[in-house]
Amino acid sequence: MTRIIALAVAALISLPLAAQARMLGIGTETPQQFVEAAAIYDMYEIEASKVALERSQNPEVKKFAQDIINTHGPRSEALKTAIQTGAAPAAPTAMDSDHQDMVEKLRTAEGDKFDRLFLRQQANTREDTIEVFERYAANGENPALKAYATQVLPNVKTSMTKAEGLLQTVRSASK
Repeated sequence: MTRIIALAVAALISLPLAAQARMLGIGTETPQQFVEAAAIYDMYEIEASKVALERSQNPEVKKFAQDIINTHGPRSEALKTAIQTGAAPAAPTAMDSDHQDMVEKLRTAEGDKFDRLFLRQQANTREDTIEVFERYAANGENPALKAYATQVLPNVKTSMTKAEGLLQTVRSASK
C-alpha cells in the first residue's frame, strides 16, 4: 500500500502545476503555487521564443516570438514587484522538467514542424496560464499577486488568440 501511494505521489509531482491542480480539483490559489506557475510560464515562453527566433523560417512566427520576449521581460519584472509588494514567496529561478522538455523538443524540430510545434505549445501553455490566472484573480489570498493576475490576464488571452490564429495559418500553408 505504501508503495502505491509513493508511486501516485511521484506521478503527481512530475506534472505541471496546472495539471496537478486540475487532477486534484483545486485551483492554484496559494501564493506559492501561483508564483511558481507564473514564473515558470514566463521562463518557458521566453526560452521557447528564443529558440523560435533561431529556428523558425517563418517571419510571422519570428515576429510572434519577438513579441513574446518583449512582453514577458516586463511581465517577469512586474511579477517580481508583486512578490516584493505582497511579501509573497520567492519565484523559482529555473523551469520545471516538463517545460524544459518542451523547449528541448523545439530544439530538435525543423521547418514547418517546428512552427506547428512552437505555436501548439504556445496555445496550450496560454490555456493553462489563463486557467491559473483566472483562479488566482478570483480566489487568490495575496492582494498584490491577485492584482498582478488580473492585470496580466487580458494580455494572455489576446496572445492565445494570436497563437491559435497563427497556428491555423501555418497549418493551412503547409497543406
